[in-house]
Amino acid sequence: MFVIDKVWYENEKTRKGIDKTFNFLFSMHRDELIYIERIVKNKDKSIFISKDIWKFTATNNDQTNKIEVKPLHYYERKQLMITIGQSIQLLKKVHTDILGKLYESKDNKLKLEFTIDKI
Repeated sequence: MFVIDKVWYENEKTRKGIDKTFNFLFSMHRDELIYIERIVKNKDKSIFISKDIWKFTATNNDQTNKIEVKPLHYYERKQLMITIGQSIQLLKKVHTDILGKLYESKDNKLKLEFTIDKI
């Protein structure tokens, strides 16, 4: 059994400026799919909304809210980092059925206790 201390969890939320007005949406685990809409600025200062599905790899830097992702539809050798911040317009967790159809993951509950299965 793996347990995340509730007091520690609440202190981390406070440290990051997350108060009681925020609702828990979902946890992200390695290789899960996330849909992100974000504002992207080009070198010529033009702006567009990027809409894509990514494979979540890891939280790269918890202090700066950077996550590491991999593209779903092509191979990328270098590490891709996305900062979870003001440029993010929409962030959803998605999953697929056996035919590959995408669905939004809804009604996720915060779990602070986990049973780790043996491999």
